[in-house]
Amino acid sequence: MQTLDDFTYRIGILSPPKIQGHLLRPAYAEDLAKTSEMMKEIAEGIAAIRIFKGGGFRMIVSVDNTKHGPLIHASLSHRARIPTWPEITDMKRSIWEPEEDVMMLLPRESDYVNIHEFAMHLWTTPTGWGIR
Repeated sequence: MQTLDDFTYRIGILSPPKIQGHLLRPAYAEDLAKTSEMMKEIAEGIAAIRIFKGGGFRMIVSVDNTKHGPLIHASLSHRARIPTWPEITDMKRSIWEPEEDVMMLLPRESDYVNIHEFAMHLWTTPTGWGIR
């Protein structure tokens, strides 16, 4: 099982991702501060965060402390539309290894949060779930 330090290091060394030919650059300090404040309001326990922008996209990658242990959480949004499946899989490949299980989750309606109408999310699948 990977530790909080493992995941924090992993997102710290991420190269700028490429989403369907668009190279996303690290966000400026003011973007990071604004997004970090927004994220703190909705998710206690965020241990690390990186933000990339470009080509109308914003990708946020965080390490979240959860009841299932630390998990990498990534969201990809576009300013004008929902990201396509190839764009979502580009995000997955830019963060996780090819053989790692990653999940997209549709929560129960009482837990649903929608901060950005055009965002899609991926999470590390907790190893303790024994899905494989």
